[in-house]
Amino acid sequence: MSIFRSLLRVLYPIACPGCGEMLLTNEVDLCVQCQMSLPLTHFSNTPFNLTEQRITGRFPYASATSYMYYQGCTISRPIVHAIKYHDNIRLARTLGRRMGLDLIQSGRFDDVELIIPIPLHPRKQRQRDYNQSEELCRGISEITHLPVITNNLYRNRYTNTQTHLSANERFINMQEVFSIRHPKQLHNRHILIVDDVITTGATIEAACKPLLTIPGITISIATLAIASK
Repeated sequence: MSIFRSLLRVLYPIACPGCGEMLLTNEVDLCVQCQMSLPLTHFSNTPFNLTEQRITGRFPYASATSYMYYQGCTISRPIVHAIKYHDNIRLARTLGRRMGLDLIQSGRFDDVELIIPIPLHPRKQRQRDYNQSEELCRGISEITHLPVITNNLYRNRYTNTQTHLSANERFINMQEVFSIRHPKQLHNRHILIVDDVITTGATIEAACKPLLTIPGITISIATLAIASK
């Protein structure tokens, strides 16, 4: 089987989504150089890190982290775009597994019981055919063995992209967007909310608002990347 894969790699070379160079036969998803160059935050070991600072005072949470920085001058930008816009589900799973290892090694997320991705609106999910945050969750779950819940938190209305909106416009755009289907499923549970990128925190705040009406719930946050506002 490995010989067959090697032959396919020779006939159909795959470009590294980080730098664009062709992957070698022993490289998977990212080239070695890009793997070594990921702009890691090491937030998982740092209380009141930048991710936590961004959401502190907006809603109660236990711990929050982001795996890497999202910056225009680093390889993180094309990597996130490959996951979010170019159907690179395998890369999302790979980075999800890295996030899972990071969470376990930190010890600050040991009490988490369930993983919930930030959901897409059904219309957007049909357009993309997948939810990048859910794929990150699948990778995290492979390492942590925690269940991923995808049928509870949902978007009740469609919103346009927030890429070019100001912080205040993002906050307004996300008002009353999320709802809960089965609140009893989450009673007295510690859940991990997962998203691809946190910018202003408006999306995560909006998602947590209905969750925080559930008795006994505890929320932690993990994102693949954190962007400058």
